[in-house]
Amino acid sequence: MKITLKTMVSNASEVPFLWMMFHEAASLVDRIVVTEFNQTHSGLNREFLFHEYVDDFLSVFPNLIYLQGKDIPGVIRNADSSEGHHHNETLMRGWFASQLKFRNWEYVVSTDADEVLYESTYKWVHDNLSWRDKGVRFRLHQFFYRPNFLWEGKEFIAPVALRFGHYGQKYPENWRYQGKKLPGYWGAHFSWCIPAEEMARKLKNYSHAHEQKHLSNVDLMRQARQQRLYPFEPEEDLRLSAIPYSSPLLPDGFRKYRHLLSAEVLGQEGVDW
Repeated sequence: MKITLKTMVSNASEVPFLWMMFHEAASLVDRIVVTEFNQTHSGLNREFLFHEYVDDFLSVFPNLIYLQGKDIPGVIRNADSSEGHHHNETLMRGWFASQLKFRNWEYVVSTDADEVLYESTYKWVHDNLSWRDKGVRFRLHQFFYRPNFLWEGKEFIAPVALRFGHYGQKYPENWRYQGKKLPGYWGAHFSWCIPAEEMARKLKNYSHAHEQKHLSNVDLMRQARQQRLYPFEPEEDLRLSAIPYSSPLLPDGFRKYRHLLSAEVLGQEGVDW
């Protein structure tokens, strides 16, 4: 079976998680595709940054393909509604399929930059899916604010492994939240595990900016992490438990590359050095 891992990058704080992600996938995927755009999901201009890291990644993962999307058609500039932000997000998620050739029976594993699937997940895809299947969705352990703050009772199901022939004929396709939901846990979602400055910037740019941009304050986000508060809307029951960094819930790639994360993100609580 041929498998493509596809993800997007939008800020430098995501780069450590890409190292973790690719480490888990490298031996089981045929190519790794990273897309980046000169516009945000909210339609604001941004500078490309991943080109500064490509050579380092290629030295370890030679099957990496880096695609820059510049002023892609259909993006709503300065989108001021939730619908506009999600429209741009879908365009960007699906753009890779218009740039590369795929066979109908190939599988695309599609994740966001902070979603690290286990190596065993890619092995399961390789050994269990076929041209007869449409695809599957993976549930991940949800880590929030710090890579060892496990959100108890939170279900996160978004990354997918989808057969290209079933999903790739329509553009744009979201490549997310589709396919049959699988039981069990298949990786780790490191949600908002970024510096407070990046949190504030993200709140202005990402697909929920219309609802959340009023929270774009560095001190507010730093305090929320320190006090384990949930400032976003709608309100949720944020129950965080600090687990040791040796926990098997965390992928092996995390232990290999956690030194790339900032001290602000790692913190000290619950750390098993």
